Amino acid sequence: SLFDLARDGPPWNEQFQAIMDMEDSREKYHALRSLAHDFVYASKTYGKIIISECLLPVSERTIKPANVGGVAGGDKYIHQGILFKFSRDPVIQNGPPRQYMYGGLAPNIAAAIKAASHDLKGLQNCYSTRVRGVCYPLFALIDYRGYRLIAMSLLPIAKTSTLVYGSNNAGKTVHASDADFNDKMREIGEALLLKRHRVSRSNEWLYTAGDIEGHIGRDGRKYLIDFARCFPPEAYAVSGMPKRAIFYQLLRPELLQMYGRALSCDAFSRFDPDRRSRREVEDATRFLHHVIIPQFAQWLDSDAGNVFEVRLTEELHHYGINVRHCGRVRALCTSRAARRLLLSEMVARVCKNILNANLRQAMNEKRVPLVEPYRLVVVEFLQSMMSGTLLSSHDLWGALIPSGLASSFAHALSQHEVARRVDLRQCIEAAYVFRRVRELTGLKLSERVLRALGTRVRIPTHVRILASDIHTMHVRVKCMNVVDEAEANVLLSEVRAYRGGDAGALWDMVSTKYKSALASNTHAHHLLFQWGRALYERARAEGSGSRADEDKVRAEARTRSAKHHLRSAEDKLSRCLKIKPLFHEAHMLLAHVAAELGALEVYGNQYQAAHLARALSTYARAFELHPPHADALLREAEGGVGECAEEVPAVSRSRHVQVLVRCITQLRALHEAGYARGDSRGARLYFALAHAMVLLVERARSATSFITPLLCQAGHLIEACLARLPFPAFSDGRYLYLLRYAEAEKSHEVMVYEREGDTFSMHRKVPPLPRSDPPPQRQVWLAHEPTAYDGHFLNIACLPINDTARCKLPCVPSLIRYRCEVDYCLLTRLNVQLFDAALMAEFYRPAAIEVYVSPTHCPPIAALHASEEELAAVRAEMQRVAVLDVSSVASADVSLSIPLHVVAKWVVLYVVPPDVGGGEGGGAGDDSVRGGSAGSTSS
Repeated sequence: SLFDLARDGPPWNEQFQAIMDMEDSREKYHALRSLAHDFVYASKTYGKIIISECLLPVSERTIKPANVGGVAGGDKYIHQGILFKFSRDPVIQNGPPRQYMYGGLAPNIAAAIKAASHDLKGLQNCYSTRVRGVCYPLFALIDYRGYRLIAMSLLPIAKTSTLVYGSNNAGKTVHASDADFNDKMREIGEALLLKRHRVSRSNEWLYTAGDIEGHIGRDGRKYLIDFARCFPPEAYAVSGMPKRAIFYQLLRPELLQMYGRALSCDAFSRFDPDRRSRREVEDATRFLHHVIIPQFAQWLDSDAGNVFEVRLTEELHHYGINVRHCGRVRALCTSRAARRLLLSEMVARVCKNILNANLRQAMNEKRVPLVEPYRLVVVEFLQSMMSGTLLSSHDLWGALIPSGLASSFAHALSQHEVARRVDLRQCIEAAYVFRRVRELTGLKLSERVLRALGTRVRIPTHVRILASDIHTMHVRVKCMNVVDEAEANVLLSEVRAYRGGDAGALWDMVSTKYKSALASNTHAHHLLFQWGRALYERARAEGSGSRADEDKVRAEARTRSAKHHLRSAEDKLSRCLKIKPLFHEAHMLLAHVAAELGALEVYGNQYQAAHLARALSTYARAFELHPPHADALLREAEGGVGECAEEVPAVSRSRHVQVLVRCITQLRALHEAGYARGDSRGARLYFALAHAMVLLVERARSATSFITPLLCQAGHLIEACLARLPFPAFSDGRYLYLLRYAEAEKSHEVMVYEREGDTFSMHRKVPPLPRSDPPPQRQVWLAHEPTAYDGHFLNIACLPINDTARCKLPCVPSLIRYRCEVDYCLLTRLNVQLFDAALMAEFYRPAAIEVYVSPTHCPPIAALHASEEELAAVRAEMQRVAVLDVSSVASADVSLSIPLHVVAKWVVLYVVPPDVGGGEGGGAGDDSVRGGSAGSTSS
């Protein structure tokens, strides 16, 4: 069994499955990247040996074939825990006449190579469904000298004893014996829009192709293998293809998602003889030919000016179009640039096929692992593309390439071009063709040749190719896109922590990896989301790096770059939402992107209004899909406004304006969505919005036409905020104080809204007063951290209750109430820490701090500085449990700890001024507890 063979090599599968079982984290991606690099290196090393020796007698090969069963897949090898499958066209009937799997009466190596790529594509798409409990092998494709190998980690499975789903004998026996496995395959089939069908006239109904295999391994995991026919075939009658093309010319998964109807993977084969399945696939093929391909041709014509900047293969796949339909697209295109691009791509692929066939022919002739003969094959072919050597230029461009175009791409050339035998060299972009040939074959050429090719439109006939110009012909490897995804996530975590000057290069590497991961599965919505998020973070990082002393040219370049990345992020997220419209996180991120784009525009212009309007509507959709986003957005906006409230000299004023515009947009979205209407969160919302508007007036001084409306809005928001405050708000002359509850620290803080003439400001600190002036009678000092006062620090007292919550006292004559978090809190100890008490005494010299509690209710208190009536109500309706004597405090700090045992729902503390004294009042005077001087404790 494969389980026994797997013991002879590294435990690739055990390590891979253990990593995939981990939660998404930097450690997981690091481990996956390391394992994948080792697996690819081993696969390349042994794969190169297998291909080089494939025509030697079996007894002379370093790595010998293994008999592990299966009809398709070609010769198989096992070495160092890796199963290698040779992509050859296998004989399925010895005849006469002999029948081949893909070619019929003659072997078709190109079709076998294509089927191997379907194996990888099917695996990636099944994995992208993220169905829990289904495991997949490590997988890679190895291309070398015109041959292709599949490299797969050995699994702990046997040929038949572990098989519970599918067939391993061409449909003679079909398995669907495990109910849990069947449920998981149903989830995969429904996600990929694969039709449930009866297989091979058996009693088993499958969602996937009949020859896919599902195993319950010796380790108890559920494994899925053999994905070559994971998707439905293209209808050969509609496309004019040979009948056996149903095994290697399949519809793309993106087309199925756009078509929206489930199709049978086994249509036109003996696995599914149902005529309805055939008609459904024929309809889907017509949809591709008559709807999708014309739409793509129209799009390509509309972008004709930048057509050579298009990544053609990815765009074709995004539309659900196979590359083999480039000729059909070209026939519908009208722009000269689009037709040249499509023909150049087709010519490059035909050249790749011709070169691979020449290399295979050379291997058949030499039959020994050499290097120089194959280098000469490459030299002769490239020279024939330019000036002609062994193959004349006329034969290549006049016969071989047109013949290859006709066999591989339907309608590649128009009837006019065929009739007039148009010179194809005049219809292509030479630089594009040579670049694509190098990419598709792994060729590495000398700098001399690369410079000669340059950006030429015409074939450079004067260039002579030498053997020394062929540096190497790489072993090309295609891996699972989960590996590229891991690479991208590792790079993203590194660039987030990077503080160097070349962060742009690292960001480019992140995008390259995401692009590579998406190349084989353009409808992987999670990859599009991750890439969009990375681009958004890059734009934010570049924007936040601006400085006040930065010159105008550099600042404008930074803004242009940020806009470019934001537009790219917008494109990726829009594509993501087309695939998965209810992906609420993508809606939220897309709204962030639109808000950031609006913030980067000139304040008040029409483009900014359009971006911000789009952001508001997208935020509303995100809140509708996932209401908790609103709370998170409020916290984010409050944080952004708070950062802008602090003057940072190194940050430019324009950057503050951008942040404030973004925050105002986010807060407006919350307001328009009816967030926290009548709730205390509404007060936070209005407060943050008013604060942001006042700060925007200060920062955007040049936008004078917008100052008055903003301030009017801020004033209305302040009033709305006061009406919703669940805690005191009070005014003193030109000041308006808002006492805000900070959830994170369970504390209170005062923000000051100041208006003096036409000057508006809002900040955390009370404006400083000269030390010689007495403090205002109605002035209240309260802060959540040490507050500077004329060069000194005036700190506050803290009251922990049951070690679960904290409230803070003013060190001036005032009254403050505190509501316990639970309905009935058992107050066991009162801890009071007075910081810098000597300074407090110098200003106010309070006599004592009285502590009142109530298990039921608290009298209404309108302001922190209580009136005599309010104080009388407190003393009449609440129980006084402690009086802390602070009249004789002389040291810097005072710590008082008083043991208590009372039930308290409300706690009120009264800082007693010296003219009142601490002995007055009713309530529980006899039970009061008086704390002594610094450090004393009594009860």
